[in-house]
Amino acid sequence: MTQLELARQGQITDLVRQAAAAENIDPEILRLKIAAGTAVVCRNNNHTNGRPLAVGEGLRTKTNANIGTSQDDTSIDKELEKAKVAAAAGADALMDLSTGGPIDEIRAAIIAETDLCIGSVPLYQAACDAVLTQGKPIVDMSVEDIFAGVKNTLMTASTSSPSTVVLPVRRSSEWTKRGGSWRSSPAAVLSPSSG
Repeated sequence: MTQLELARQGQITDLVRQAAAAENIDPEILRLKIAAGTAVVCRNNNHTNGRPLAVGEGLRTKTNANIGTSQDDTSIDKELEKAKVAAAAGADALMDLSTGGPIDEIRAAIIAETDLCIGSVPLYQAACDAVLTQGKPIVDMSVEDIFAGVKNTLMTASTSSPSTVVLPVRRSSEWTKRGGSWRSSPAAVLSPSSG
């Protein structure tokens, strides 16, 4: 079951307790926010060293550090050092924007070395795969190339099994006005197992 499903059933999970403690709020308040869809707890269950991070309405602002290699500098050691500096400086999350070198190895090393939440841009992976391994210009990428890059990113990010990516659906009929701001109500869920 997901954290959302459990929260809607009134259950406070260990992840919610840990994230609430880091936010210095009562776990029941965080559970209510999750159940209402105004907060989430970020954590990939396949990253055993990752700490849960609560993000949402009424929670503290989070700091994200962007790191990543380029074709000119592909050093894994430099990326690991950047991750350590970001964590020491108080970053809550890292975004791996690598576009050069052994991207899968770099991402796996970053995941293994930090307990921060880690994100990546699957389209970058797809573009690098198309250009570097298939010799295609980016503008000639097919839908299949893009989804292959997303799948590769998911497989690497989980280190052993596929993850799930939630993508907002932006059809005008699906947008709702709540609390003075617009937000997408439904989401499209993409996972390698869903094709």
